[in-house]
Amino acid sequence: MARNRDVEVLSRSFRSRVWLWLALVAAALGAALWSSTRDRGQGAPEERGRLVIATAGPEGIDAQVALFERAGFVVEVDSYDGWLTRARGEVDSEAEGLALLLELADLRGAGYLVVEDPARLDLGGLEIEAVEPEYEDLEERDFAAFSVGDLAFPHRLSADDQGAPRYVRLPGYGALQAVFRQPSLFAREREERPTVDELRHEAAIRLGRDMAERPEAFDGQVAALDELLHARLEGPGIRMALEGIVAGEAIPTPDGGLLLIHRELDVYSADARTLELELAGPTGFDWVPPGELDDPAGARRPCTALAAAELEPADSPTIHAAPDGSALAIAAGEGRPTSLWHKQPVAGCEWRAVADVPPISAQTTVELVAPRRARGNAELLARGGPLLLARADIVVTDELSQARVRLWSQAEGGELREHELLRLPTTAVRQLDLVDDARVLALTREALLLVDRHDPAQFIELSHELLARGHELGELEVVPAGEGLHVLLTAAGPRGVELLELRLTPEQLAALASDEPQVASAEQLGLRRLLTQAKLYSLAASPDGHRVALVLREGTGRGELALLDLPGGDEPVGELLRLTDDHTPDDAPRFSADGRYLSATSLVKLWISPKTYLAPRLLDLDLLAPR
Repeated sequence: MARNRDVEVLSRSFRSRVWLWLALVAAALGAALWSSTRDRGQGAPEERGRLVIATAGPEGIDAQVALFERAGFVVEVDSYDGWLTRARGEVDSEAEGLALLLELADLRGAGYLVVEDPARLDLGGLEIEAVEPEYEDLEERDFAAFSVGDLAFPHRLSADDQGAPRYVRLPGYGALQAVFRQPSLFAREREERPTVDELRHEAAIRLGRDMAERPEAFDGQVAALDELLHARLEGPGIRMALEGIVAGEAIPTPDGGLLLIHRELDVYSADARTLELELAGPTGFDWVPPGELDDPAGARRPCTALAAAELEPADSPTIHAAPDGSALAIAAGEGRPTSLWHKQPVAGCEWRAVADVPPISAQTTVELVAPRRARGNAELLARGGPLLLARADIVVTDELSQARVRLWSQAEGGELREHELLRLPTTAVRQLDLVDDARVLALTREALLLVDRHDPAQFIELSHELLARGHELGELEVVPAGEGLHVLLTAAGPRGVELLELRLTPEQLAALASDEPQVASAEQLGLRRLLTQAKLYSLAASPDGHRVALVLREGTGRGELALLDLPGGDEPVGELLRLTDDHTPDDAPRFSADGRYLSATSLVKLWISPKTYLAPRLLDLDLLAPR
């Protein structure tokens, strides 16, 4: 009986071991089944601040690392194909594609998997719930993010906006959008009592959250900028010549129209938090027909005749126009020739390319002066051909520094000719102006010189001691006149800036050009002091010579426009009329052909950027300064 009991015990022990073995096998099978259908993570604990990012190619890796590290995340980035290769070596799974990458991200403890170009993904067989229904269509999305591990099952899918983000220039920014649309990224166990770990996580990604959310306000900010520009630059009798945030200049032309030289300004964000400005696109040319200057921005149309002169952003062009708008000199970048264009004597935007002159040298002080419409007599013009350009620069020879004035003219057959007009020792030319196609005015701090290109040795020099003792000469403007010379100039002294008027008859000019000029005083020259201001810059005479526009500087960099009637003979000077008082620095005034309008450029600085740009305005003098 004892033996039988021993056998029975052994038999029972064997049967229990069999059942134990069967139980272990069943548990293993269950574990395997659970691992393939689990709703919990595996591997390292998932962290919401850790990402696995699969880019479309190797070129996007560095950008994603920089973006997400700045946004407060710990990231691992590789190309999509690179991650698949890694996953096959690290994950014991029969899964493929996205499913395999989700398992790999789970093992690595990532909270989210981010995939560039999600249209390639096969979502079949995966339990995925979209954060927003439209994300189910991924063909037009650049990035998609999937929740991983314990954070959410089924996997939560979020994606970026369709198309490139407006205003934001940040490579891979769509990936940030996709991640920050994951609800679990901000979830708390108790909303009112966050844990220390939750607070640390929120602090780490605070900057990234700001980068993801701030651009939503950019549209409103740009609209507010446009409203601000209109409020600042427009008013009764004053209009913007270009709509929107555009840099440019308005040049009145002899036919009564307006040439608009403009360049678009791009509003953008390089950090998804702040907006900036930069010049974008080519320099363009539009025009406003005569009779439509009341609304220049609305009446503008392309100037096809100048289409060949359109300049790309890299050209950094310098453009000078004749005072009456009859000619343009366009220097399209360093080392390239200056292109000269003439307005044709017909109504409309008809321009002709005339010639190319040598590039500006690095020592050029007065870069370019385009000629105004010829006012000289027929005999002078017949002797030399049309004058195209005047330029002053500095030359150094044998350690001697000199200012040189050169002219370019065109012979009868179109041949370009260069003339050296004069050299001035130890001084620099501050301004040039063309009286007509034969005579040139050169202004230095110490003197005003009038030179005839047909006889440059007999130039007339009027020193600042004669014109304004104890002052430095500053600005120059030729007033339309007949055979004589009518000039306005400024002289800066201890009491402020004086506006001087010089009227010379042909007889006086001949006497000054003689071998023994007899000039004892400024009064003998018909010199008058019209007014004295604290700071006065930028003169512009009206076409009829009866008015002059001035820029008055008050405070740091502030420039306001003013108007002064020019009396004839010994008539008293009228009162100075202020045209603007809006704290916007104005400069470069120009009269329209009929004298009714005054164009000017206003220096604009918007709060979004430290950069400034020039915007053109048009003032209706019939409303602001009726005669």
